[in-house]
Amino acid sequence: MTKDIVIESLSFSYGENLVIDRFSRTFAPGSRSCLMGASGCGKTTLLNIILGLIPPGSGTVYGVPEKITAVFQEDRLIESLDAADNLRLVTGKSKSASEIRDLLGLLGLEPGQPVSEFSGGMKRRVAIARALIDPGDLVVMDEPFKGLDEITKAQVINVINGKTAGKTLLVVTHDPSEAALLNASVIEL
Repeated sequence: MTKDIVIESLSFSYGENLVIDRFSRTFAPGSRSCLMGASGCGKTTLLNIILGLIPPGSGTVYGVPEKITAVFQEDRLIESLDAADNLRLVTGKSKSASEIRDLLGLLGLEPGQPVSEFSGGMKRRVAIARALIDPGDLVVMDEPFKGLDEITKAQVINVINGKTAGKTLLVVTHDPSEAALLNASVIEL
């Protein structure tokens, strides 16, 4: 059974620059939240603390599920592989070739072409597909829609909504319309 993710009085500084100041929040299982705020206000830092990639300066974070999938600001793909092989790296044999092909198709992508030949928006969709092929109990996405036109963004959000139903979703965005399309509450940092 999934538990609440609880953040209590979390603070973090980069040297003298305080970016998170006594932030507290509880994320219920299955909740959908968008973190918003000015550049440099600590959105990505908060995600990295929740993911366990950096320790909090002070405060506590607990209840984070073991199985997490993420879309980072950078695509973090293996450029010499095609889209399907990038997904296979995270699924092993747990997903069939047809399941991978179907998800890529939902996102408007074809397997077979090396990712190095993809546009920025296509690479972004591969990174999103990697997080959705076997989504964790917590799905974290840091500005997942950058480089996507409005039609593609709507298509991708529709797929995200379907694949993350019942999962806890945390998304960093600067666009309130994206939060609305994701049916997510907005948290201003």
